[in-house]
Amino acid sequence: MEMFGLDLIVRGHQIMDDGYEFFADRKLITIFSAPCYTGEFDNNAAMLVVDENLKCDLICLRPEK
Repeated sequence: MEMFGLDLIVRGHQIMDDGYEFFADRKLITIFSAPCYTGEFDNNAAMLVVDENLKCDLICLRPEK
């Protein structure tokens, strides 16, 4: 990450119970945006919003039960 001047790596396509999870000292985040995936999981969904100043905000969606 130092070599390329990165602060955060964002990845997807892995079910996260809360819709997201940080790893590697908060330098890696996994985002999953499908709540109750395939109807078999009780997971939340999340979206990462990045503004023009590269400020990141998480939006979490909790499915109705």
